[in-house]
Amino acid sequence: MHRVDREPPKISAELAELLSKDPEEVIRFLDECIWGIFASQDGMAQLTSYCKFVKLPLTMGVKEVAAELGVHRSTVLMWTQGIDQPYLVHAANTALHTEVRPNFRLLPMRLVAGGN
Repeated sequence: MHRVDREPPKISAELAELLSKDPEEVIRFLDECIWGIFASQDGMAQLTSYCKFVKLPLTMGVKEVAAELGVHRSTVLMWTQGIDQPYLVHAANTALHTEVRPNFRLLPMRLVAGGN
């Protein structure tokens, strides 16, 4: 049996810190930073899976992580490479790295993920 070792996800330290918290905390952050963002049931499930993914130890192989999260192993590889992130994760990353004036929020018009 061939085991594929995992690397740390290629995401910023700020995003990793935010995602290491509960998904509800991520949603609170998004509500504070982005105007009119919506978390559907599917979006919340994807965010929850991604937050778990970030917290899982790197000693777990790709297949183990895929089984733990209930996703395909190709999804684990894409998440590790920092591509094909769930919409809410991509929105959080954008909010973390976009400078906004005090008391202003972002308007999600051009996020690559999602249907804006």
